[in-house]
Amino acid sequence: WAKAARSSHSGRSLDGVEREMHQEGLSEMKAIGQVHDGRSVLIPTKILGTNRANVLENGSTGIEKMGFIDHLYSATVLGGLADWNTGITDMRFPLLGEFSVEWEGEVDSAADGGNALSVVDLSPKRLASFSNISKQANLQHGGTLSDALMRAAATSVGSYLETSVFTDKTAAGAPTDIKDAKTELTASSISALAGRLIEQVATNNGLTGNLAYIWSASLLSELFTAVGVSGVQQLFFPNTNIQQGSSAMGSVNGYRVFTSSQLEVISTNPLAYFGDWSQLKIAQFGPLEVMLDPYTAAKT
Repeated sequence: WAKAARSSHSGRSLDGVEREMHQEGLSEMKAIGQVHDGRSVLIPTKILGTNRANVLENGSTGIEKMGFIDHLYSATVLGGLADWNTGITDMRFPLLGEFSVEWEGEVDSAADGGNALSVVDLSPKRLASFSNISKQANLQHGGTLSDALMRAAATSVGSYLETSVFTDKTAAGAPTDIKDAKTELTASSISALAGRLIEQVATNNGLTGNLAYIWSASLLSELFTAVGVSGVQQLFFPNTNIQQGSSAMGSVNGYRVFTSSQLEVISTNPLAYFGDWSQLKIAQFGPLEVMLDPYTAAKT
């Protein structure tokens, strides 16, 4: 660029790479109907930025193909909360039964009041994602299309998996959702509900592990304005350094708060969960299968 600028200033003709660069710039100006007045040195756009396909629209009008804008899916929150497992066969999680403890006579046998071991088995269920992409799009976008498709596939599958965790999709073959056989708690205010959720978990001896709230996104406005039991101090303390993805939005009663738009509504009441999320077991069985079908929809 410096050499080209000096040549232009001194009136000397361009040569070498600088001449090729200028000629490419002239070609670009001609393609969009501009005329060069000979007083400047041109730098083509292919040098200024990432190369993109320049194609004809309707056979005449040039249009430059830009990068993909991804579809908006529901944000996932379970990535850093649940216990994720991978394998190639069914998985069995043994549950240790409760030990019985009782005072006995000096020479009496210990009374057998304990519970036997039990198990929870995870078996694979097929989850499939589908997208229609034209051959022309593949020709025009090349590697950027592949990157966009991989991002979209991962995001859509992750988002729908969490939908099935929170929402009853058993009719479509999904595992049972987490609210199955759970007792619904209600309260007159957000503050009271936040306290009742902790109380319920504590009553069942579960106040340990990876504890966090997950609130329905439709409760956010109430959560932001709620006050604590004193009626003065705020209930929700936002995370000022929040990032995209599974970062906690803040805290309530000292516990992390996550939010999701995927929590199913019970009647007209949005949902909120609290508990030890490390007890939620999610598994992937075998490899991820990617299938390309260039024939079925080839005519359309």
